[in-house]
Amino acid sequence: MTDAPESPRVLGGSATDDEVAAIAAVFAQLQLERAAAVKALPPTHVASAWNRSRRGLRRTTDTEGRWNDPR
Repeated sequence: MTDAPESPRVLGGSATDDEVAAIAAVFAQLQLERAAAVKALPPTHVASAWNRSRRGLRRTTDTEGRWNDPR
């Protein structure tokens, strides 16, 4: 495997101020791109105790007018 000239290399020693600034700029750009790709969560609706305890509407009965249907 050959290294392309533009591939990053790890070198020993102390980084110069320009190298540190370049890495900081790259990481900042990556962070901005990652933040832009994240979708916002939908707002959560905090229901009151009254709304949480409400029961849904009843369904209509299928008794055809007979109240004593054994079904």
